[in-house]
Amino acid sequence: MIAGMAGVGHKDVISAVTFMAVLLTILLQASTTGYVARKLGVEMRGDAGHEE
Repeated sequence: MIAGMAGVGHKDVISAVTFMAVLLTILLQASTTGYVARKLGVEMRGDAGHEE
């Protein structure tokens, strides 16, 4: 049982939809971060913290 969902109708559907929305949001952001960073010119080259 999900905390705070006692007595809520269709709680299984609500929790499944919420899980999928969070998962898809994370995957979308993770897969586009590099592209957006390159387009904005903020991508760091090389290892972080190792300046020569």
